[in-house]
Amino acid sequence: TVNYGQLTDLSTIVTQNAFVTHLQGLTATPSIAAGTGAGTGPTVAMGTGSTDLSGIVNVTTGTTPAGTNANVVTITFATAYTKPTFVQLTPNNSLTALLTGVTMVYTTDSTTTFIIKSGTTALTGATAYSWKYSVLGGK
Repeated sequence: TVNYGQLTDLSTIVTQNAFVTHLQGLTATPSIAAGTGAGTGPTVAMGTGSTDLSGIVNVTTGTTPAGTNANVVTITFATAYTKPTFVQLTPNNSLTALLTGVTMVYTTDSTTTFIIKSGTTALTGATAYSWKYSVLGGK
């Protein structure tokens, strides 16, 4: 049995199954910066309680967002991962859930950031998008 705060290094049990009740991030809030895919004059913010492990990304696009794989936002982790990451996005509002096909966003990931990128068609200007994210460190 491992109590709260006891486990600091999983390298000794990587060959075993880990059973946990909850995973909770303990880092500071990651930083966020808008890219051209969010348009001119966008509003971007991390949701309350966001950490490197999980959280919410809010983007209200400005005018004329760029398309064709443009950076919508760059999220910089509060604490860098030691291996490249795997990021999962889930729509957090109805307008974001409508993004499909050529308007669907995707991520590129590294040890220090993840970037939400537009599809081949730009996001709609003056629109509130929101995503929930979760991040796992790679091997």
